[in-house]
Amino acid sequence: MKNKLSKLYKIFLAIGMVFSMCFNTLGMSVVNAYDPSVPKEFTRVKNIKYPEWWGRKIPSIASWSTYSCKYDGKWAFCLEAEKKTPASGKYPAQVIENNENVRKLLYYGFGGPAAYGEFAADADLKTAICPDDPLTNDDIKYLLTHIFLSGAYSGQWKGFDENLFNQTFGSNYGTNIMNIYRRIISLPDPGNGVSWEGNKSGNRALFKASYDKTNKQQVTNIVKLNGASSAEVNIPLASNVTIHIAGTSA
Repeated sequence: MKNKLSKLYKIFLAIGMVFSMCFNTLGMSVVNAYDPSVPKEFTRVKNIKYPEWWGRKIPSIASWSTYSCKYDGKWAFCLEAEKKTPASGKYPAQVIENNENVRKLLYYGFGGPAAYGEFAADADLKTAICPDDPLTNDDIKYLLTHIFLSGAYSGQWKGFDENLFNQTFGSNYGTNIMNIYRRIISLPDPGNGVSWEGNKSGNRALFKASYDKTNKQQVTNIVKLNGASSAEVNIPLASNVTIHIAGTSA
């Protein structure tokens, strides 16, 4: 990304999509399992220049670089390559739900929970891209994930062009890089890793209250949340309402 540009780029994390629960009969509002409005720590880790070989052959990208960054302890990437990296500090996140290719790149790319192929922990990507460059193997993996994410999200492939790279570096060098992207995009959509089982509408769980005359108490239908142990749901209750969770003493 060019240092002279001043706008901040959007930060996107490999976090679960926002889920909600809808309590129609109790008049409760939709709630989120993750609150992106709460500022989290954003840290610049390292400035990564594009490979020297690229800049020597294509002078227009010789000065291009990006910062590897972390947000709330997780790898974060620039989604708009022409914009400037924000300073370290605390920022709220912006949750993006409707870009399947971005989800795949974050899930299967560098630092993702299922890093795939050339992005796997033991894969040697540096030898294929720039074996004599001082950049590390992880630097190259981060850089390509950044380029792919920017292209998938904003269409900004700055610094990379498949046909130009083929012409400049010979053989199918540009196509070989782009095929890494194509293989990731062809993988299954990881979705968000969380789902409802029971009465639901899309990603909303639906609860209907009724009165149990025998036990003299109000009850609702049961809806099961399938997800990792880190998944969390906050349920605000109306006044004078007590929640009882099946299978627990609550």
